[in-house]
Amino acid sequence: MKIVRHGLSVGIERIGRRFFLNFRVAGQLTHEDYEIMVPMLEVFQQYGVNPGRSGYDLCIIGGDLVETTRKQLTRFF
Repeated sequence: MKIVRHGLSVGIERIGRRFFLNFRVAGQLTHEDYEIMVPMLEVFQQYGVNPGRSGYDLCIIGGDLVETTRKQLTRFF
């Protein structure tokens, strides 16, 4: 069986007082990949929070989205 790796890696880098998001794509992403990844990226863009790290509303929303995404990912494994 041949294993084909594909996905998106997201990194955070700090230079001085500025933070940058780094995106790295490996392989060819599928439509299903985008259906899972885009909502997660939208949380970062819209809310600017770290999901699940605190009890305030935006973190709870982000945490719920991450949990939903994890459940969807179990389809692949």
